[in-house]
Amino acid sequence: LQFNTTRAITLTVFSCDKTALPSTITVNVLKQGRYRDLMYALESVCSLKLGEGEDLKVAEIRNNLIHRLFEDPLIPLSTIKDDDHLAAYKLSES
Repeated sequence: LQFNTTRAITLTVFSCDKTALPSTITVNVLKQGRYRDLMYALESVCSLKLGEGEDLKVAEIRNNLIHRLFEDPLIPLSTIKDDDHLAAYKLSES
């Protein structure tokens, strides 16, 4: 038997400077990964240079409100359920 070691996480990405419409993206990460792995995947897919004037905040959305903001890079991705609604906010310091 083969076991899948990765999982797909889908997020809606918003650009806070209004340069682009919200878009839905899916990234593949290790099942046993951590939040930092999700950030690395998003940085690549979204063509961001995190820490160089750009930032990305990820939140879990429930009932159209932010329920939880992910900030700790060591949070296990197993705390994110497959049916959680996630949003990523691209922020720019400029």
